[in-house]
Amino acid sequence: MQIGHHGVRAVQVSNPSRSPVIEVMTAQKAEYPGDGRQADALPTKQKMSPDLVIAGLPFSSALVREIPVALDSPKKVGRIIKYQMEPLVPYPVEELIVDYLPAESGRALTVIGMRKDSISACIEDLRKARIDPGIISLDGLALYGLFLRLQPEEPLKAAALVHKETAETLVMIIQGGRLAMIRALQADQPAEIRRTLDLYKLKNQEGRIDRILLTGSEADESFARDLSRETEMEVTPWRPFDQCRHNLGEIDTRTQMLYAVPLGLAVGSFAAPLRRFNLRREELAVLNSANLKRPLVYMTASFLMLAALVTFTTFHRLHQSERDYTALRSEIHSLFKSACPDVPSIIKGMELEQMKQKVHEGMREYQWLEELTGKGPALEVLLVLTRNLAGFKNVKVDNISIEGKRVDLDGRASSFQSVDSMKDALERTGFFTQVRLVGAKMDNKDKMVRFNLVMERTA
Repeated sequence: MQIGHHGVRAVQVSNPSRSPVIEVMTAQKAEYPGDGRQADALPTKQKMSPDLVIAGLPFSSALVREIPVALDSPKKVGRIIKYQMEPLVPYPVEELIVDYLPAESGRALTVIGMRKDSISACIEDLRKARIDPGIISLDGLALYGLFLRLQPEEPLKAAALVHKETAETLVMIIQGGRLAMIRALQADQPAEIRRTLDLYKLKNQEGRIDRILLTGSEADESFARDLSRETEMEVTPWRPFDQCRHNLGEIDTRTQMLYAVPLGLAVGSFAAPLRRFNLRREELAVLNSANLKRPLVYMTASFLMLAALVTFTTFHRLHQSERDYTALRSEIHSLFKSACPDVPSIIKGMELEQMKQKVHEGMREYQWLEELTGKGPALEVLLVLTRNLAGFKNVKVDNISIEGKRVDLDGRASSFQSVDSMKDALERTGFFTQVRLVGAKMDNKDKMVRFNLVMERTA
């Protein structure tokens, strides 16, 4: 599908890569030049149902440079060629889509770039017409590919293709299957075309142009005569449809020249140097199964690696937990054995239960202390008595009884004076509201005074 200021011209071809058969050819004039609406309803109008749409833009909208690259790997060249072109163009390389034509070893590559906004605008206009192009190429490359598919290769001879449209004239020189020169001329004077041919002869002393093939909407008989007179060479209108199979009847020369570019897009895009060329790439690429293959493989590989990593991490943590559990069990067993040597046998796996049982038995032995604490601040009473009776070295306490607020103290002292002093000391504490000496008598056997004090503590 050729897109230009003239409108849209389209050719549908079956089996384009091997033995092409032309099925449909149609055109739509530009009612609104430049807005893309000339493509609206074009496929449905002619009952076109292509598996792949190849759109061709004017060659003048692209930037073309010849860049020598000392690499043979297409993948490596594809990664660096965009940045090799950067210092040679007036736009930031991030705003360009760049592709190239392969070249023989030692020859410079033909590198072609186009602004992303131009390509994006073309895609959006075609989408409004329910057309989604899978490949975006250029009209000049379409003619170059068509020439390679239809013309026999003659290494020592060169042919010139002159494609004349309203806005530009495109001059291509093909030698031995190689695109030796391509220029887009704004002027349509035959003299400018002759100067282009002379420039090629100056650079290629051995190259001899033996013919000029003419195509395009503005390439009429008058222009052909003027060009032949200026170049002193034979100028022949190109009839590429004569070399393709079709059931369209006799196609006149004028029509064949008009539809040479869309035929070249359908057939020439499968020529060897152009098979990989596509300006719809990077973020503008078509998301089909072919383009998704690499990301899908990458995602699958990443998922498998993630699954393997998660599995390894899980088993590693499980192994670590088992090792820590075994070490902890061994430590508990050793600790229990050292803490409770009286246990005759320790059951494996039941160490904690046996330890809980042992602790429970020990707590039952001191149940009286918990009961005593529940009846009042017994420890506080004992603390007061200890602090105040510590200075009486000749006093021995035999029994302390705490019942609510009442505290009974029984003991022995060396003298009655010691008993009185102890009573006075307890009264001065202020902890007891009342301290009474209930009984005191001399024990002739022990030679000590046995006493009994009853105290009332504060609430």
